[in-house]
Amino acid sequence: MLLTTLVPVVAALGFFGLATYGKQSASIADRPSMAAFDACLTANNLQPQQRYQSQFDATIAAQQEMKVCGSKIPAGVIKSWQKQSESSNSSFRDCLRNMAGSGGGRGFGRFRGGPSSSFRNAYLVCRSLLQGRGEGGSTPKKTPAKPVAPIA
Repeated sequence: MLLTTLVPVVAALGFFGLATYGKQSASIADRPSMAAFDACLTANNLQPQQRYQSQFDATIAAQQEMKVCGSKIPAGVIKSWQKQSESSNSSFRDCLRNMAGSGGGRGFGRFRGGPSSSFRNAYLVCRSLLQGRGEGGSTPKKTPAKPVAPIA
């Protein structure tokens, strides 16, 4: 009787121990971390600059960083970034809905008149409010264009 009770318990504990041991990585250096991501950026000469000449350059640099070293970022960090982005987008949509109402355009089909002035104003206000809080607003502030000399 002792043998029939003890053998299945020992087998279950052995299987659990083997499954737990098998899941662990051999080295902690192989696990994703922000330090590993930073080291990867440094090794591949991809450390981000303080300022880029255009939003396009910043986007391309970020895409290259993620392509080469993105696997080094822990899943929890990526999930927190996604939640922050969703929250920011939701805040922007709510702000637009509250300020401009539900109607954003005039007309139908190809004769559509574009967004109303109240919608454009709401867009600008909501964007500036959320940029002030550090949310949303991936649109950079534009510098005024320099005048072009007339051709003689």
